[in-house]
Formats: sequence, C-alpha cells, structure tokens
Amino acid sequence: MEVKLKDFTAGQTVYTLHEHVGRNVKDEIREQKVVRVGRKYVKVDDSWETEFANSGDNHEFLIQNTVFGDKMKLFPSREAVEAYCEKKALYKELSNRFHFGQDNFTLKQLRAVKEALDIEGES
Repeated sequence: MEVKLKDFTAGQTVYTLHEHVGRNVKDEIREQKVVRVGRKYVKVDDSWETEFANSGDNHEFLIQNTVFGDKMKLFPSREAVEAYCEKKALYKELSNRFHFGQDNFTLKQLRAVKEALDIEGES
C-alpha cells in the first residue's frame, strides 16, 4: 500500500523506523505524534520536529528529509512498520540462501519458488 502525505493528520500516532545501516545495531521503532501536515512534509514531535516527505517511489512509508546520516522511515501504524521489517528480514534471508547456497536447491524446488513468486519468463 502506497503511503502519501494526505494519509496523515495532526495528532495522529505514527511510528518511525531507524535502520542503522552498516552498523551492528538493531533497528529502532519509535512511537510519535504528528505535529503538522503540510504541502511537502509531515512533522513529528521529536526534539528536532523531524520532517518526512514522499519517498518518490511507491513505498509503504514516508522518508526523512535530511542530507546526512541514515534516513528514518515514517509509517502510519505499528502493523505497517512490523510488516515492513518482516518483509525486509524475509527478503534478506531468501537472498542469502540463494547467494550462498545456490547449489543446494533442486530444479523442482526452484520451479516451485518461481511459481510461488509468480515470476514471468521461460521455465
């Protein structure tokens, strides 16, 4: 589901995800309140009144407006941020399995994965 600025309202409880890319630190999920929804940004009630904007891609989150550091993501609900984290973890696990164990799969297993993921192309 694509999230847009208009999906947020002042006073709404939202959730931010700080992913700490490249460090051995667990992702942080924080509950916050929306302070203001403008034409370009949603501001939350942290000490910096952090701004979030549309990501430019069809994502289920807004992206922090900053020019340095890791960009946090803003989600409209706890369920949405948890689903995103689960999706990211599953993708990473599958990616690692295919990258490091490519010879461990049978043709039958690979065809089943292709069918389950509804991947187009020749068999």
